[in-house]
Amino acid sequence: MDRLEEVILHGEDYVQSEEMTELAKCMIYSYLANAYLIIREDEKSLDRLRKYFDLIEYLDGNFKLKMAQSSGVPAKACTWTVLNRMWYFGMMKATELEDEEMVLYLMDKLKYLDKVQALNNSKWQGKLIKLMKESKHKAAYTDAVLILMEEPIAGATMCEEILKIKDENEECFLETIKHLVYNENLNPYIKALRTIYFGMTGEVDKLREINKRINNKV
Repeated sequence: MDRLEEVILHGEDYVQSEEMTELAKCMIYSYLANAYLIIREDEKSLDRLRKYFDLIEYLDGNFKLKMAQSSGVPAKACTWTVLNRMWYFGMMKATELEDEEMVLYLMDKLKYLDKVQALNNSKWQGKLIKLMKESKHKAAYTDAVLILMEEPIAGATMCEEILKIKDENEECFLETIKHLVYNENLNPYIKALRTIYFGMTGEVDKLREINKRINNKV
């Protein structure tokens, strides 16, 4: 039996045990999600990742329980490093599979991260924009797209994909980015899209208002 098989075999057994704390199960689900990802059992990986974040959310709503369990190795399951890795790779895989239900689920879990740091230079973020373009829930993508655009490679990839929409269908382009531009974000890609958006809609006064608020804060 190799190491991954051992992790999966024992991990699946441990999470069923009533003796395991929620925080310990959370840690084990993070291992299981990674193990299944490596052996390309994507659906199982995303399922265990969902269980991981469900437990994070449960513990977040039960602060005393979380504090009582926050000692030793299991406490590492809630660190920013683990949360970031789980969110990032989960989003990458869900986007690759065009699993919008999982994408939207993970969008909601951004509240547990004060930032998202890329773990590689993959250009999967362009696929995220394609999903956003087709989605009925475009506004739900806003926070994740704004955060990911802070990464130079991700920002360039997503902006390029967004501009492709403009060339294909201007109405779809305006609908796709309207939730991204009504803010005071200083990201150069967002600033460029904001200028294009308000120029196309003729709402120059709104652009001036936003730029004025931005300049007052800088």
